[in-house]
Amino acid sequence: MLVFICSLLVYYLLHSLLAANSVKYWLTKKIIPQHYYRLIYNTLAIGLLIPIALQYPQLDKTFLFAFPCWVRWLSYLLFSAGILLLYLALRGYHLAEFLGTYQIRKSQAVSNQALNIDGLNKYVRHPLYFSALVMVWSGFMVTPHFPMFIVATITTFYIVIGATLEERKLFLVFGETYQQYQQKVPMLLPNLFKKYK
Repeated sequence: MLVFICSLLVYYLLHSLLAANSVKYWLTKKIIPQHYYRLIYNTLAIGLLIPIALQYPQLDKTFLFAFPCWVRWLSYLLFSAGILLLYLALRGYHLAEFLGTYQIRKSQAVSNQALNIDGLNKYVRHPLYFSALVMVWSGFMVTPHFPMFIVATITTFYIVIGATLEERKLFLVFGETYQQYQQKVPMLLPNLFKKYK
């Protein structure tokens, strides 16, 4: 279990470090062409999850407690909602740019610098992170054992820290426009009764 926890922590630490502007700047100056960075970053993000995923089935899955049947069914619905939210959130982005293939095709870092305030971004500033939170915690409600609790807890801490760091980068790019957006739209938990206009 300790190896699994350390692997997950190292994975999220590497993920955040490689997303940091200073690290990205150094790597693109010294090692990786800038227009390849995003694709390599995403490939590493997926590839480094494989050894963690391979450890998971070997862990003790003793349930911490048993939820009532109706909570389990609600959890399945929430997990499905999380997948739908992830799909809707991804639709709000330039997918080829998000993956990194656009940058290689065009031999440039990004296509544009417009602040995305459409779709789910009208309700929450980080809809991808929100959908991930819905999925990990509903996953824990479906299978309430210690390894899943560890995954959900560490992922939540990573998301809060990652979103905070990302906010700083977005403020550097968009300045006052982003500050106004921050004041009107919540960071991780959407306000369904009020949207950004």
